[in-house]
Amino acid sequence: MQERKKVLEVCAKLWGEDKKKDKASELMSVMHLETGEKNMFKPYADNGAGYSGLIQFSDASARNLGTTRSALKAMTFIEQMDYVYKYFASKTEIATMVDLYLHVLKPNAVGNGNSPDYVIFDESISVPDGDGSHTSLEQRKININKEPWVTKYGYSSNPSFMKGEEHSRRRKWVYTKQRFEERWGFINGKTTIADVEQELKESHYNIGAGFLFSGVCENAVADDASKENAGERAPWMKYAWEEESKKLKETGANKEIQKFFDGTPYENSMKKRCYK
Repeated sequence: MQERKKVLEVCAKLWGEDKKKDKASELMSVMHLETGEKNMFKPYADNGAGYSGLIQFSDASARNLGTTRSALKAMTFIEQMDYVYKYFASKTEIATMVDLYLHVLKPNAVGNGNSPDYVIFDESISVPDGDGSHTSLEQRKININKEPWVTKYGYSSNPSFMKGEEHSRRRKWVYTKQRFEERWGFINGKTTIADVEQELKESHYNIGAGFLFSGVCENAVADDASKENAGERAPWMKYAWEEESKKLKETGANKEIQKFFDGTPYENSMKKRCYK
């Protein structure tokens, strides 16, 4: 499909031909997380809080790329991928999938992808205007997108990263709305690199694409077309994949991401079968 080809093309331009497939899987995981279940991989996905698109562009990031958020939402997937490319083009400190995502989630934390205890969000820190009761709504909207407000309020705004039984519903003062609401989390909670990595790998990353079989099926029934399964998944991977899928959250992530890679060496990996 054209969308798949575009993702691979962008990743090749950003990270080279040798890394494009691995980075494509990582980038698709980021976009799957950012667009959510309702509008999965849709260029018009909007979180209702000032972020839109495949990687949830803000108004500021859209302006920096020479466009607007409304224009991005009107684009096709393929058109918007050009702006995804532009967004990452000047960002070279990408060592891990978490660092790739941090460029979207919290750019000033990039480079800490291999530090599991690094704190990304921390509700316990102080902000200059306290509860915001003497600040205009316009100013609060500006504040919430810069430090230290991002660090303080990012925790309660990202419940998917809350791992552990200690997280529950609690009455929380919402800075931008100036009222109490029921929000997930706990008092002075924190989000770490480990929390983000766990969410990415468990719910959004296509882990199956990494398990490729290279070799020849022993005792296979040969056909005229081919006698090898080189570069394909091993026949037993079908069953291993089914079992592994049961352990993942019911998000449909792997199925949706896999669609983007039909046509690659991952395609038709079970067409040839081994027989004892």
